[in-house]
Amino acid sequence: ALTRLMALVAVLDLPVDIALIWWTDRVLDNGAIGAALAYIVTELVMLAGAVRLLPSGILDRSTVWLGGRVLVATETVFSMDGDRALLAKIVELKDRYGAWLMLDEAHALGCHGAGGSGLAKRLAKRVEIRMGTLGKAVGAAGGFICGSRGLVELLVNKARSFIFSTAPSPAVSASAVAGVKLVRGAEGESLREQLWQRVEELRRGVESLGWGVPAEPSAILPLIVGSEAKAMAMMGQLREAGFFIPAIRYPTVARNEARLRVTVSASHSSDDVQALLQALARCEI
Repeated sequence: ALTRLMALVAVLDLPVDIALIWWTDRVLDNGAIGAALAYIVTELVMLAGAVRLLPSGILDRSTVWLGGRVLVATETVFSMDGDRALLAKIVELKDRYGAWLMLDEAHALGCHGAGGSGLAKRLAKRVEIRMGTLGKAVGAAGGFICGSRGLVELLVNKARSFIFSTAPSPAVSASAVAGVKLVRGAEGESLREQLWQRVEELRRGVESLGWGVPAEPSAILPLIVGSEAKAMAMMGQLREAGFFIPAIRYPTVARNEARLRVTVSASHSSDDVQALLQALARCEI
């Protein structure tokens, strides 16, 4: 994850020298993130340019690249667990210590927030970089980055991935615009209502089968199996029953946390959900 983030920062030529990654909201549970950021800021000169993993007691599961300026990067909805970042706390802390914040709304856009606008809209003016994809809920291809005029001008003129890539075709651009309009309109609202109905049906159903579910509802529902072999076996049994539920294993998730990653969409019906629950009940693990 550190390599991916630093590659992103390098490709975008962002004016930051420190990157702090949040994998889950557990980082904030121990109350130590403020101390960690203070530590980073006060040690900039001595540690400039060094790459270090801070002790787990300070940052839990976070990795820090120590240099000159701080960039905090997180998803708003985490892709493997479906849980949410504690945005209000993260924004308050990055403001306190003068950091930048980059939010990835890939799994929130279209599903969460007023008009499907994601989870960060209420705090948007305090978020330096907000990015997302046009290839999930929007149903097209490509992505976007939102920020200040200065940031946009920087990326247009300096981001190698933008300068040296082929522009989207007119058809792709038109489909993205149409998708955004659909998400924001009455049809999008109706589809979101259907989505959350299916999500609730699935959550109730898997709980009745003895599975644990995350505290907050999400279109992403992880069914934690633990053993990679068991996860693969269950994926195969579900595939034979007509369901493609991918088994997610290490290194995508931690060892012994292999899971079936169920993704619900508005196009699924109640009958689809019930059929999946029946298939899950028949799985032999």
